[in-house]
Amino acid sequence: MPFTVHHPIWLFLIILVPVVWIVMNALSKTKQQAGLIRISGVLKSLAVISIMLALCDLTVKETVSPINVMICLDQSGSTGAGDRKEINRFIENLLSGLTEDDAVGLITFGSNAYVDRGLNPNLDISDIKTVPDRTRTDIEAAIQLAVSRLQKEADNKILLITDGNENKGNALDAAALAGSLDI
Repeated sequence: MPFTVHHPIWLFLIILVPVVWIVMNALSKTKQQAGLIRISGVLKSLAVISIMLALCDLTVKETVSPINVMICLDQSGSTGAGDRKEINRFIENLLSGLTEDDAVGLITFGSNAYVDRGLNPNLDISDIKTVPDRTRTDIEAAIQLAVSRLQKEADNKILLITDGNENKGNALDAAALAGSLDI
């Protein structure tokens, strides 16, 4: 686990730990006092170390594996044009939170599903190229296509954006398949 110290100047406080022990040993006159003073010394040393670590702003860098997100966007007739601006804004916010190692793809669906954009680090949703048949909503086809396009060794996610008015296929079966593959 890699660590980052944001304020290393405070590391000098570590020298107070031996000073605490020297003073504590000098103060002990009897064996009983020495035992109590040692316990006190341990607690004071832990306090100094805790304060030092807090002041240094020591953080553990968590290694995050890249993710692949396949966005399945419902383009059927039951979705309204007014929702598209809000959806685009939502997707743009999602994209802004991804790292350069992450990849995003886009599937559009209606009665059928199409890969509009394969997985890549940059996704521009302002220019959707595929136009599915808008007469039906087949969420199952979209999920199955997304599962087939995601890489096996990656941390994969499917983002399903739909009104949920499925009238073709069975989305629950496709979702169970995706879940069994840890997607």
